[in-house]
Amino acid sequence: ATQFYTFPMWMLDFVQGPRRSYRSWPIYHTRGYTFHTHNHGQNKRTQHYGVCVPGTNETDYYGLIQEIMMVEYHGDVGLKVMVFKCSWFDPTENRGMRIHPFGLVDVSPRRQYAKYDPFVLPGK
Repeated sequence: ATQFYTFPMWMLDFVQGPRRSYRSWPIYHTRGYTFHTHNHGQNKRTQHYGVCVPGTNETDYYGLIQEIMMVEYHGDVGLKVMVFKCSWFDPTENRGMRIHPFGLVDVSPRRQYAKYDPFVLPGK
C-alpha cells in the first residue's frame, strides 16, 4: 500500500531556501521588547543592543547586536524570519567574563568568542 504525506505549504517554501536579498533595520520591536543595533543604540540613554543566549553546560553567551535582518523565503506563504547578527564575547569564566557572588555578570569587551557563529533568532 502506498502512503501519501501532506506537507504544510510553509514547509515547501522553506525547502526552496531563502531569497538572496534581505532587509535590515536599526530597531526591532517584538513581544514588548525593543532591540537596537550597536551602532544605532550606543549613544542613547538606554542600551537595548546586548543579548544573552543560554548555552549548553550552563554556559551563557553574551554579545552585541550588529545587524537586525528579515530573511524572506520563496513561495506563496510569505514565510519571513527575523535574525540577529551578533558579535560574541568569550564565555570562559575568569577570562572573558566573571560572575559576582550576587549574580551580576561582567563581560570583557576585549575578549571575543573565537568561533564564527554570529546568527541568533530573537527569542521569547
